[in-house]
Amino acid sequence: MSKAGKSAPESQKYFTPKDPFIMFNNWFNEASRTEVIGEATAMALATASKEGKPSVRYVLMKSHTKEGFTFYTNYNSRKGIEIAENPQVALLFFWQPLFLQITIEGQAIKTDAKESEEYFHSRPKTNQLSAATSNQDEIVESMKGRIFGETR
Repeated sequence: MSKAGKSAPESQKYFTPKDPFIMFNNWFNEASRTEVIGEATAMALATASKEGKPSVRYVLMKSHTKEGFTFYTNYNSRKGIEIAENPQVALLFFWQPLFLQITIEGQAIKTDAKESEEYFHSRPKTNQLSAATSNQDEIVESMKGRIFGETR
């Protein structure tokens, strides 16, 4: 039951098809067509360090097949490092207006270098520059100090 007092349609409750990818495709397609869902590809990605300390953040799914779900990240980011140390991850798609969510658990595997390169070069130049020069998850002591320190 949601805060608004509405619940999922009866046909969607406790539904587990023989092929869960069919259910994912159906629900993802419905979410993609629903205007009030700003980004149907947004998924929470949960990782854990080698010590087992969990962390979660949103990433965008770029594609999906029966073999898996593809997203791209900086290998030097916290999530990239955690995946390298402990490849067991969980994904969560939550489409609140539809009262739907799907959790996927499994092992993250790097895409091959060619696919990663193709994706990188398909992005706008400004995004390529940002990705190549950013230090994701670096603690910034002072934005003012960082900005002025780098321009001196």
